[in-house]
Amino acid sequence: MTFFGISSCARYDGHVCVDLLPNMLKGKAKQVQQLVVCLISLALSVYMTVISIQFTITQFEGGNTSIAIAIPIWVIYLSTCIGFFLMSYVYLRKLGSLLKKKAAQETGEEEAAC
Repeated sequence: MTFFGISSCARYDGHVCVDLLPNMLKGKAKQVQQLVVCLISLALSVYMTVISIQFTITQFEGGNTSIAIAIPIWVIYLSTCIGFFLMSYVYLRKLGSLLKKKAAQETGEEEAAC
């Protein structure tokens, strides 16, 4: 359940964070900081997706079953793949939203300058 919840936390900014720096920044510096954090989060979640897929494949090839509930162990580890994939999707959407907002502000600044 934890790995299904990580994408929801990413979507609604529910992860634990230190917000001292973001609260001090204004304007373009804050936008840059948000973009950097989003890119790092996206890169880490994509990396974890790949690693979890590789691990799940290893478990599938091993053919082990859970002793307690007698199902293939790879089925249990599939939740990590799904969770990290969904988290990657959320951060990709956030990145797109941040870039769209940045482009709209730049267009608005150009129109104001004319």
